[in-house]
Amino acid sequence: MTCIYCLKEAGAEYRVNAAGVVFCSDECYENYMENQPDTPDDVSHPYIDTYELIRFHYIDWLRNWESDLEKVRFNNPQGKADEMNDTIDEIIDAHGDFVRAEGDDGVFAKEIYRYVLKFEELQKQILDWRPERQAVYYLPLDELPAGSDGRFRNWRHFADHLYGIKAVNLFFLLKDNVHPYDEMVFWFEDEAYLAEVYEELARVFGDGTVKDLEAFEAYRCEGSCGDYVVIEDIDREALDGWFYCWICEESYCPGFFSEEELLEEIKKVDAAESIQEMCQRRSNWFSYIPKIKRSCRRHSVAFPDWIDCGTA
Repeated sequence: MTCIYCLKEAGAEYRVNAAGVVFCSDECYENYMENQPDTPDDVSHPYIDTYELIRFHYIDWLRNWESDLEKVRFNNPQGKADEMNDTIDEIIDAHGDFVRAEGDDGVFAKEIYRYVLKFEELQKQILDWRPERQAVYYLPLDELPAGSDGRFRNWRHFADHLYGIKAVNLFFLLKDNVHPYDEMVFWFEDEAYLAEVYEELARVFGDGTVKDLEAFEAYRCEGSCGDYVVIEDIDREALDGWFYCWICEESYCPGFFSEEELLEEIKKVDAAESIQEMCQRRSNWFSYIPKIKRSCRRHSVAFPDWIDCGTA
């Protein structure tokens, strides 16, 4: 599409007037409508407000949805993606008349219908989105000898030992990189820093001890726990590309059901004597329902009647 005013290619933020003339921006639209004779009276059109609003919402979503997900990449971004798709459902539902008529009521009605289809496509992109990940190095030091004490119990015990033998350089290299849940595991963002740690460990504990210490590549859990987990310990295929530790996997139900699993889950809940009882019996119901919704969207299956039960 080419803008009639500036003759540039009209991109995702294009707009039209009631005659179907295409503009690349609001600025070109306003300049054209003010200066050209015999332009249509868009302001009085019955669908103008609906058209303006859905176009505004779509452009806003297009500009911001990815960055909004990146902001919560370590605080259950899948949950944020679910919320986004629920909101898009509300936008689509609000334009049901245009969907049922497939926009068959003039230029603006057709454009409104097109934006509904664009929102549906955006939902698919949000379903498929996964964060860009940066691996860190995960180094267990729990096998280091602690002299007569056997092994170091935790970071405090280890730190006291380092200070006692005046290994201050090693202390400062490690102190800000203690694993949040395992105090004798340390994580490092780059290989050069890890090499410096190895060098200092060899100086303090000897080459023979350090040669058996192995670092593993790890990712930070995308749940809300802040844990660093060795990459090979998580079956990302089973989680449909997400990276959640075992605890967060149980809490957040990441990924999708297969279509067969989905239909079986729906059948199981449909057959329950009481949906309310089912809600109470299933401890992760609040994350189970989003997985059902997610899977319905993935496989184009209608939401079951009980989809909002216990989640309002």
